[in-house]
Amino acid sequence: MDKDAITDEQQAVLNATREYEDAWLHADVATLERMLSDTFTYTSAGGEISTKAQDIANLKSGDFEYESLTVDEANARLYGDAAVVMSQTTVAGTMKGQSFKGRFRGTGFWIKREGAWQIVAFHASEISM
Repeated sequence: MDKDAITDEQQAVLNATREYEDAWLHADVATLERMLSDTFTYTSAGGEISTKAQDIANLKSGDFEYESLTVDEANARLYGDAAVVMSQTTVAGTMKGQSFKGRFRGTGFWIKREGAWQIVAFHASEISM
């Protein structure tokens, strides 16, 4: 097998990752409600931790908005019904009226429940520009 080839299941979790990122970019709350585990936690590059409920509330209120979100690279490692997705993204947006932009390395932790991939945690680290 080609060492760069990916399995169908790796492709499935990468597709879920793209759907998740598109949902953030387009403020698609319904998709995020489905894709985020009820125990989801996000750890920002600054070390702040937020929950699914907090992130959804920020999106609904307009406090958080992406203007752009580009995935520069992503790869997935599978561990049975769990996966780790490492990615690099370039983003711009606003949070509570404050603009942000940058390049980030991210690590997403996914689990497969009832045949669908759901994200349980995500951590971002900023890459110096």
